Amino acid sequence: MLLPVKICGITNEEDACMVADAGADYIGVIIDFPGSPRSITLQRACSILSSSKLPVVALISQMDKGQAKEILDRLQPCALQLIGKEAPALVNELKRETGCVIWKSLHFPVRGQGEVDLDSALRKVNSYVETGVDALVLDTFDRTGMRGGTGKVFDWGIGRELVRQIHGKVFLAGGITPHNVKQAIEEVRPYGIDLSSGVESSIGRKDAEKLHSLMSTVRALRTHYGS
Repeated sequence: MLLPVKICGITNEEDACMVADAGADYIGVIIDFPGSPRSITLQRACSILSSSKLPVVALISQMDKGQAKEILDRLQPCALQLIGKEAPALVNELKRETGCVIWKSLHFPVRGQGEVDLDSALRKVNSYVETGVDALVLDTFDRTGMRGGTGKVFDWGIGRELVRQIHGKVFLAGGITPHNVKQAIEEVRPYGIDLSSGVESSIGRKDAEKLHSLMSTVRALRTHYGS
């Protein structure tokens, strides 16, 4: 799969279908996370998954191992994405005990709102790589404490260096839109991209025109990506 695209924060079946028709590769559902306006219940997530044409990634935050296993058992997503401050040990335990595919989000300050020490960031990233995590998602946090879903970018220079030095799949997230996706991909050169608010008409509702615009740009980039 070249330059896979995940559209996150899906809250209803109609949007899941719209995203598939636009040509994306994954959808993401955020489960039982009060910190996100796009959070849905596990039951709602199961309904979306049952009708989805695309693989579904389940996003959870700060859940214990038992809760994570329940979601895996009931939803059976293609991957579990940990979006909180989960320790590498949890990734290791879930991989060992369930064999599930795990993505881990790592968050960086909004561009211009804080410095990032590259060496420290690399050590943190590698602590998850060593657990066997299947993909990393580089995302943004803002001054309100919101982690992901901010609609804001972090320092893409840091993103580029992390992608260059990490051995594994790295998705770029945080503030990606149809207008900046070309620049984001060319500057950072991630394995894939992950976005939500950049293709919405309102919080939790996707926009068909924005989705098709985004995917049109991505398809053009796929032609020569990696050259």
